[in-house]
Order: sequence, then structure tokens, then C-alpha cells
Amino acid sequence: MTLLPTQFPGRADQKGFFFTQIERRGDVCLLSKRKSNWKCDKFEVVIVQKHKEYTFPNGIVQPAKETLPRLELWGTGGWLFDTLPAARSKFETLCQNTVS
Repeated sequence: MTLLPTQFPGRADQKGFFFTQIERRGDVCLLSKRKSNWKCDKFEVVIVQKHKEYTFPNGIVQPAKETLPRLELWGTGGWLFDTLPAARSKFETLCQNTVS
């Protein structure tokens, strides 16, 4: 399985963003979210999503991988914070309540 990288650019719907992992425990991850025109970083707390290997009809195989939650899961699988202390509080709460 391809693990979520510790540093990566945003996906197509997050162009211009760059993510850096601050901490990870199991499937709970605390990330800084940066954009070049922002005065300061934002912070995301996410529950890492795991996807099984998939074979497309044309035979191309997409290996098993970890990803950020889809936008539809925001609020239940991912949260955005303006400050690191607020993000860390959510991260700690999730780590206590989430079995990985």
C-alpha cells in the first residue's frame, strides 16, 4: 500500500496548496496547509482513507493507497482550523477516540 506522503501538493480541487505532515498517530493525521498568498498556514486534521487495489476495465491497475478524505467527508473525516492549538485539540480528541 502506498502511504500518504509527509509532504505533497494539493489534488486537482486544491490547486496551489501544499501540505506538510506535522504528526500522525495511526490513521489520524495533523497537517499544515499552505498557500503562497496566505499570511499564515491553516491546519487540517484528517482521518486517512485507505483504498484497495483497483483494476480498471482497460486492465490498468491502481495500487492500494492512502488518501485525504473526499470533500463529501469533510466534517466527519476532515476538519480545517485557523490555529495550530485548535487543530491539535481536535487531533488529540480523535486519537483518543479512534481505533486505527
